[in-house]
Order: sequence, then C-alpha cells, then structure tokens
Amino acid sequence: TLLLFDATDKAQVAWAKSYATRHKGRIKDILVAGGPLALMHAWHKPVFFDQRGLLVHRLGIRHVPAIVYQDGKRLRIDEVTP
Repeated sequence: TLLLFDATDKAQVAWAKSYATRHKGRIKDILVAGGPLALMHAWHKPVFFDQRGLLVHRLGIRHVPAIVYQDGKRLRIDEVTP
C-alpha cells in the first residue's frame, strides 16, 4: 500500500502518521512535497519522495493524501480528506 501526502501540510502529516500506525507498518509513505529526511528521523522509518511527480502523474492522482492499493487485479486509488 502506498500513502502519498504533502509534508508541508501539518494536518496531512498527522493523518498519515495515524493511518500508518493503524495499519502496522504495511504502508510505504511517499511525499509529494516537503522534506523526507525530517520525517525519516522523526518517524524512525523510511519515507520516500515522488521525484518529478512521476507516481502522481502516472496514476492520475489529483488530490493528496491518496492511498493506492491492490484490489483484485486492479489498483485502487482513494483520495481522502484528512
């Protein structure tokens, strides 16, 4: 499961942290804006960055936070409001 969010928005960071905690680390956190190093040090886990917006563009994501996961043979993308 991929969790894409904006680290410059404190509400999205708080929501992403609680979502990842509820799902017990089965989440890959991917930033679309902000600094991944600060979150890696604060959260003590890898945080990735969507360089040049490749994932957002390829998956057609218009709003973040967004959750991407496999649903049968398809990828499901849920854009949520924190």
